[in-house]
Amino acid sequence: MEVDWNLTGIHPGKTAFLQRPPSVLFWDCQPEAIGVLSGEPNERIPMSDNQNPPAAQPAQPVNPASSSATGVEDKTVAIVAYLTLIGFIVAIIVHMNKKTKLGAFHLRQVLGYFLTTIAVAFCQIILVFIPILGWLCILALWASMLVLWILGLVAAINGQMKPMPVVGPLYQKWFGTTFE
Repeated sequence: MEVDWNLTGIHPGKTAFLQRPPSVLFWDCQPEAIGVLSGEPNERIPMSDNQNPPAAQPAQPVNPASSSATGVEDKTVAIVAYLTLIGFIVAIIVHMNKKTKLGAFHLRQVLGYFLTTIAVAFCQIILVFIPILGWLCILALWASMLVLWILGLVAAINGQMKPMPVVGPLYQKWFGTTFE
């Protein structure tokens, strides 16, 4: 069975005949911007009239054993863990597929950080009733929580297994085998 790849109607008044089907056609606001994806991410090659699309290049296989790819995966789990509770859950799911020491380390740090945040919130409920001094303590507690979060995130971005100051070693001790 022969297929007619006559693309009449894509560009009014013009007809394109292709010898093989295009991999993907796209619209880009103007009808003149019709083309095919070349296989490279975000790369579009516009098609002129009666031009055949370029031959698709076979994708290069990614070697999962390469150290750079593994390092990126490690850092991704570590960084995403610090991005809200949803990010922490996503990082746990990704970490379950490929367990790494860096990912496990930062997941333990974030778990301890979240539990410390809950403790600070409960302390805030009590301190809010102490005028001025209690309010200043609340401000200092939340400022220190922000500093801990930033230091943990920076360590994750740099791919370091550096614990948060003061409480980080405790988190590693308390949650020592979690996420391994």
